[in-house]
Amino acid sequence: MADAGGGQHARGRSAYRGGPAKLGDAAAKPRLIETVYGLGYRLAQAAGCRPVETGGGGRLGSDTMVDNMRTETVLDRDLFDRLPAGSTLVLRDVPWDDYEALLDAVGEAAGLRISYDRGTLQIMTLSPEHEKYVRLIDNLVSMLSVKRRIEVLSFGSFTMKRKIKLRGAEPDGCFYVQSANIIGGKSHIDLATDPPPDVVVEIDVHHESVSKLPIYAGLGVREVWRYDGQTLTISRLEGERYSDAKESLALPMLTAAVLTQFLSLGRDKTQYEVLLAFEKWLDEHR
Repeated sequence: MADAGGGQHARGRSAYRGGPAKLGDAAAKPRLIETVYGLGYRLAQAAGCRPVETGGGGRLGSDTMVDNMRTETVLDRDLFDRLPAGSTLVLRDVPWDDYEALLDAVGEAAGLRISYDRGTLQIMTLSPEHEKYVRLIDNLVSMLSVKRRIEVLSFGSFTMKRKIKLRGAEPDGCFYVQSANIIGGKSHIDLATDPPPDVVVEIDVHHESVSKLPIYAGLGVREVWRYDGQTLTISRLEGERYSDAKESLALPMLTAAVLTQFLSLGRDKTQYEVLLAFEKWLDEHR
């Protein structure tokens, strides 16, 4: 787990008492330490699962702490598998410690995006269509980086968080461009000491990401790209709010219109065909 300042969360670490779980072990299924606020219980209810009380003090979901003990609730991966693809679950009044415990419990689970904004926890499940556009944007930026000899570092959907801000999020993608020389060869990002990504990507084909903009603003992300399946919108941070812009600040060659054009090609053509078309466009716009 990152320090209290925040940063890239090591989601693969065990969050339950008794040490790390072993692959293949029945006990290796993710566990969430149930606190008096009842996060695990509320998640289980929302997913239609029944939490199992395995120890501690007090009843599940209790608002009363008993001798400062905790109730441990085992939450199988099945809990999240029951959430439909492209769905969003929102829970309010969730303490920061519960948010971090959930990150640890879920580990490196594919198909989820978890965000936190001053007590509001949001869990989103992904769809194949969603992931298709995530990969396409990453490939387009990678090709631009190589063809134009611009250093761009892609950090995917790493967990960006800062306890001091009480905010955290997992974008669909992110890039370091202006700050690439500061990050260098780092594999671990700590937002308490490292700059946030210069660009964050959100794919909104099945859910909205507007609610995550205050999180990114609070973390200091200067630019957000949002694609809703029809149009890509570029938003730049001005003060504490985002304003729409025609072109990228980090990669000025990429305008909202150009990105929309090539993402739209991806609806009917393969990624290979889209990348060939983009390569041709780059050669024509030197």
